[in-house]
Amino acid sequence: MKRSISSQKYSLLILMILLSSSKFIQAQETDLPRQRDEVAGFELYLIDSYVRSNDPSKLVLSWMTNTKCKSEVKIDEFGTFPVSDTLTDIHSIVIDISDFKKSDTEASFRVVSILDDSTEIESEDFTFIIPTKEEQTIEKKFDYSYYFYTCCVGGSLWLVPSPGLVFADNELKYSISKEIPLVSFGSASAYKEYPYGFISTGYTHNLKGQVQNLFRFGYKQIFEIKSIFHYLSLGMNGFTNFKGVNGISPEVSVSILRILSTFDLYLLYRFDSSLSKVEYSAHNIQIGLFTSSFSLNLNF
Repeated sequence: MKRSISSQKYSLLILMILLSSSKFIQAQETDLPRQRDEVAGFELYLIDSYVRSNDPSKLVLSWMTNTKCKSEVKIDEFGTFPVSDTLTDIHSIVIDISDFKKSDTEASFRVVSILDDSTEIESEDFTFIIPTKEEQTIEKKFDYSYYFYTCCVGGSLWLVPSPGLVFADNELKYSISKEIPLVSFGSASAYKEYPYGFISTGYTHNLKGQVQNLFRFGYKQIFEIKSIFHYLSLGMNGFTNFKGVNGISPEVSVSILRILSTFDLYLLYRFDSSLSKVEYSAHNIQIGLFTSSFSLNLNF
């Protein structure tokens, strides 16, 4: 009888030890950041991960998340760096790694995302390359030539006028137009490729007809419709030839092709209607290139 009671006491003691151990392990697990796969639907998309060739002491990191969150970066053997202290879906940071002592040319880092409910999600290991002195010299020469090439090509495309057709006075005529976006109103979100809208000025020259030169000023609203085409734009302009012909011109345009990830080839229809004593109306169809890269961009 005594032996039975003694064995029961030992069994009860072992059971209590196991229960307390499991609770301790669970408490430790809740304190650890959760991996990305443990939170359904959360995604992280790395954009930039490089050391500047012209300044090898600066590490540039940027990424997007499909859920707004706060974030920080952990670099092994170096430290933890806060990135976003407010909820956002686009994250970027430039880290000074001049004091980072590492013999290898490759290092790793992890991104910690902090959700609205304080859940921490730790990413997989990402790597970045620390260039050698020889590589820095080569990359610097390449950067200069690449920037020069990009400026030349982009500037040339930006200066190209837009050819078109004008139907006015029961005649079909050719025209040349040039529109310059002045101010663009955009978003800081990485998921928007175009601004919400922009203010622009422009000039149209009709090769023949009663009214040959028109100066325009107006506003365009852009709607991203990626399932059909890149964007649809609705606009309203005022126009004048400074010789008595003044009016308004509603318009609609669609992007039909993306060029160099910066320019959009668009097709536009515009109707000119005079509001002055001089009667004038015209239907305009033109094809041209649009970019907001050369305008003043205001992000909200």
